[in-house]
This record gives sequence, structure tokens and C-alpha cells, in this order.
Amino acid sequence: MKNKFDRMESDELKKELDRLYEERFDLEQEWNFTLSKTPVHLPESTRNRLAQDLSNLNTRIEAIEAILRERGFGTDFLRKKS
Repeated sequence: MKNKFDRMESDELKKELDRLYEERFDLEQEWNFTLSKTPVHLPESTRNRLAQDLSNLNTRIEAIEAILRERGFGTDFLRKKS
């Protein structure tokens, strides 16, 4: 996955990073609502899917952040994590 991101320009990576941050925020909102605010029992497969989706997002975010740091961009360039 990192190879895919290595070929992207820094401004493209930043846009992708912002999109992934937003997607992660939305998924966390879904996770919080689904697992803690609804009285409905959810199958373990649903909980596992949400956890796996969140893990995949975090892996992609970490890969992009690492590339941007390697290119000399500091934390001021990266949006703060939620």
C-alpha cells in the first residue's frame, strides 16, 4: 500500500489524508451510535466489520503520514487526529 502512496504528489497525499480523516470520523460516529446508543443487539460479525474497517483506515492514514514525514512535512502540515 505504501508504494501506491509513494507515487503520489504531496498535495495529493494531503487531500487523500484529509478524506481519510473525514471517513474515519464518520466511521467512529457510526461505531459510537451503533454500539453504544442503540438498544439493538448487533451480531459479532457487524462489530468485527466496523473494527476491521477502522483498522484499515488507520493503516492507510499512518502510511500517508509516514510518507509525508519522510518528505519533510511536519505536524503543522498534518491535520490533528480525532
